[in-house]
Amino acid sequence: MKQVESLAWRLKKESFDHIYTSDLLRAKQTAHEIAKHHQTTPLSKDYRLREQDLGDLTGLPWPQAKLILKEEDRSFDDHIAEKGEGNREFKDRVVDFYTDLIACHLVQPHQQLLKAASTDSLGTSSVNGDERAGSSAPGQADSREKPATNGSTDSVRSSRTPRMRQINVLLVTHGGWIQRMMEHLIEELNFQLDCDLLNGFPKNTAVYRFVINKVFKPDGDYEWEGRVKLMNCVAHLAGMAKRETPNASPAVSRTSSPAQSPLMLRKARMTNGSNASGLAFNRKGFPQIFYQHKMAGIAPPQPAPTERMKTLGW
Repeated sequence: MKQVESLAWRLKKESFDHIYTSDLLRAKQTAHEIAKHHQTTPLSKDYRLREQDLGDLTGLPWPQAKLILKEEDRSFDDHIAEKGEGNREFKDRVVDFYTDLIACHLVQPHQQLLKAASTDSLGTSSVNGDERAGSSAPGQADSREKPATNGSTDSVRSSRTPRMRQINVLLVTHGGWIQRMMEHLIEELNFQLDCDLLNGFPKNTAVYRFVINKVFKPDGDYEWEGRVKLMNCVAHLAGMAKRETPNASPAVSRTSSPAQSPLMLRKARMTNGSNASGLAFNRKGFPQIFYQHKMAGIAPPQPAPTERMKTLGW
């Protein structure tokens, strides 16, 4: 619990528009501790943020799990695919949540902003949205994102053009879930890295942060750019005496998460973390989910090319 309290203190001064948490006990406890410092921020539980279901292997000591697999003469992946949640199914669940998150906190607000800007350009009253300059960075999340509408600036962008305010979204989830999300962002959506690439299993209460920015091109058109700002950071635990840290199982002692599976161990370059209730920050105003987001001036809406929407997983 000391680790969770340290994390909550670290995030105390952050401003979140929404907090999402897995509905499993450990994540809920972490989320509620953080929420004590953000009492006006909506807190939602979502089963899609759960850790991978390992079926009858969940919670078993790894030596015992290996005996079961040996008796069945099958691999870990084959076993959980039948009796738990297969890797493909798990990844689909992660991507499904991300897609909905982007739609809710980036795509829909962006469409509304473009509509308002279009109306204003026709001579109606200007819409003054809540503007807040923010550094790029969903949940974000965090804060998180993708385009639904194309907005080519054929005319000079006016300084009065409303901006999409910065949005910060916090996700409280689990180690295996975070790994799948990072794989999706970096390997499939080509998010750029502004930090060291740390592929090891997330440490307890580790913080991840990614942002999504709207970047304008010289010709006035724009594209969405995702960047990972922070990975597996536990700076908030610095100075904590080992005797104060909660008793945690060794990194590969139990099969309570996919981190202990041979598959995840092969993928991990660093395995210095235990079963984790991790944090993914996504979208600050969208660009960032722990995340911080910052939007540039937006021009009247125009049809959005499919390629552009695909760049952020839409």
